[in-house]
Amino acid sequence: GYFASALPGAGADTAAMSSRESSREFLGDGLLDNEAPSATRELPAVVADDDAPVLLATSSGPGGAADRGAGGVSDTVLFLLTVNVVIGSGIVGLPFAFNQAGLITSLLSMLGWTAVFVVTLSWVLAALGRAGGELDWIGLVREFLGPRAELGASVTVLSFTYGLLWSYAAMCSATISLLLTATLGWEEECDIYTNPSPACVAANQLAALFFGVAMLPLSMVDLEGSGSLQAVFTLYRFVAVAAILATVGAAALTATGAASPNRFLAAATSAVAAGEARRVLAVAAVSEGGHWYDGLGIAFSTISSSQICHMQAPSLMRAAREPANAWRVISLALMLTAVLNTVVGLTGLYFGDRTEQLATLNWKAYDGHTFGFTGFGVSNLTGLNDLYGLNGSNGEGVAQPPAWAVGVRLLVLIYPIVASASSFPITAVVLSNNLNEILPQMARERFSPKGLKVLCRLIAVLPPVGLTMVLHKLSIVFDVTGLFSFVLGLALPALLVLKAHSSGRPLIGRSRHRLLRLLGGRAAAYSLLVLAFFSIGLSALSAAGVVSR
Repeated sequence: GYFASALPGAGADTAAMSSRESSREFLGDGLLDNEAPSATRELPAVVADDDAPVLLATSSGPGGAADRGAGGVSDTVLFLLTVNVVIGSGIVGLPFAFNQAGLITSLLSMLGWTAVFVVTLSWVLAALGRAGGELDWIGLVREFLGPRAELGASVTVLSFTYGLLWSYAAMCSATISLLLTATLGWEEECDIYTNPSPACVAANQLAALFFGVAMLPLSMVDLEGSGSLQAVFTLYRFVAVAAILATVGAAALTATGAASPNRFLAAATSAVAAGEARRVLAVAAVSEGGHWYDGLGIAFSTISSSQICHMQAPSLMRAAREPANAWRVISLALMLTAVLNTVVGLTGLYFGDRTEQLATLNWKAYDGHTFGFTGFGVSNLTGLNDLYGLNGSNGEGVAQPPAWAVGVRLLVLIYPIVASASSFPITAVVLSNNLNEILPQMARERFSPKGLKVLCRLIAVLPPVGLTMVLHKLSIVFDVTGLFSFVLGLALPALLVLKAHSSGRPLIGRSRHRLLRLLGGRAAAYSLLVLAFFSIGLSALSAAGVVSR
């Protein structure tokens, strides 16, 4: 419901033919031709209309593009929508993942996952075009792979969505417990990741419960009219990310050599001064005190989760005014988000082993003096006055930060609260609607429509809050969520390609682009299936602590 549903109209034959030829050149005939389906229903039927828009062959039946008119968003708006979808709350987990995996492993992972997702998105969008463009993700799997695969896709989508809600609750409760205990004047602020005392754990559980109580009424309301509010949240999100990058960049530039808070910066500065470039690469290749494979599991799961947008692909496609351009636009957006996510992840190099699992918590020590961080994340705030900069000193002879630095500190610290509060209700409503669709008929008959709606909203909201009260480690949350992102972004798209090939109608057919034709073949699909199984196993081992530091 958040994205527009408009698709191009049926008029403008010349424009349609031009779009058709452009897409045929890039994606090949296998995607574009509307040949009759086989009699065995191996693939969904398509519209036998030679002039239909080709990348997303729109339905001309009731409710199709012709009924909706020539609406839809421009390529620029679609680009911004995709960026907003991809840049979510998970961005604040990237610095910890980068620090755990090391610089080179993290950069290669970001580059690799972005390239893989660009390819598998082309498969998903091609399958949407083959099916007429009107299906959601689960419906697409049902049409291509059958009821059993639909069940698996439903479980995957629901589990991935629960993982998102769990991450929102975990991030928000960690931040609320920090701010609340500082406001109440605790001797040491409650940082659930660096100071998990019994009292702090209890405070975090109360914060999770408070978050759930606050989100429950918001999740009971259908949010159709929240576009303006979401625009404000989006603006704040980008301002906060800019503050994160500016403060760490300024601090890194003013902390050099042995004074650097991070062994990579110190070693790199020393190596460059001595003209030993190989030492810089050796230090960058591995996480501190470990091997190249240490932290690989959390890097895979966190980075893949930060870049995936396959679940929203059908909505983004239907929002496009020019569906033939959708894949290129979404791919460009993924490249931009890869750059933004990488830059934020690199802040883990500054904080080193003091990087918090929830990176924004490092800003509790931001003081603005020489643009730095007092103690680089070591607990040194003593209650309300220190956190909000109201004392003359922090008890260690260090002057309290200026007002602007306190403002930046709070701007960054509350990022998870604002991001979670804006995303949790929308995600919970989408999840509850999906739950409503798959409930057994017996359950439907026992409740009124209103009662069924309330039941599904409760089932959507309460489990993530309960999970946060039991298990608050954000790295484990990302491992679990990443596990299902591998199914969404790798396994299911690969199965769509293999099914199309087995039916003699490949999704990416006689393209003039040899590389794209190669990447749409069986070998590529089987390779990504192997990668999916490997990544799932790696995430499971990482969540169990076997391959994580």
